[in-house]
Amino acid sequence: MIAPARRWAIAPTNVQRTTLVAFLCYFVMSGLLAPIGIVSGPMAARFGAPVAEITRQFSWLTVGNFVGAVLALAVLDRVPLRRLFLWLYGSIGAGLLSLGLLDSLGYAAFVLGLAGVGSGIGLAAAALTVSRTHDGERRASTLVLTDGCFSIAGFVCGWLAAYFTTLGFGGSSSYQFVGIVAAAIVGLRLVKSFPATSRADA
Repeated sequence: MIAPARRWAIAPTNVQRTTLVAFLCYFVMSGLLAPIGIVSGPMAARFGAPVAEITRQFSWLTVGNFVGAVLALAVLDRVPLRRLFLWLYGSIGAGLLSLGLLDSLGYAAFVLGLAGVGSGIGLAAAALTVSRTHDGERRASTLVLTDGCFSIAGFVCGWLAAYFTTLGFGGSSSYQFVGIVAAAIVGLRLVKSFPATSRADA
């Protein structure tokens, strides 16, 4: 028998895992935005482009996030959450982890746009997961905690970006770390069940 006080550490419940998935979705979005100002210089040196041009390429991330938020209005009614998290964060993770393999600014812009779209849909899916997993005061406090996770991710990923830059690892290293977090979401998505959407069973 597992002692009740140790159950979280040894065998997380389904609710706890789905909540953790939601927190990590917010972590990924913040982790994509926080390093922009820090990595622009190293990326400009890597691609041999002006810093202004590098900064402009990051607009694909923010535009993609807006597009994803709009697409979420239709997607969440039609795709089960469990499958959606697999598709979205599998693609985001693979794209971000591959950034260090190709010295192409165009490819980096494509990956940022893909990550933006995926994160836009993913944040909506995360909020839906929390709202249908928790009730009453617990729902409200959990939604507040997602904002806290967003803030913490900004600090962590910003610090990592600065640290990796001082080590000479290049501008893509902090995004590869975010890719690892996205891969963790894919692993956690193996949880037995997610809340059902209005037209699709999870």
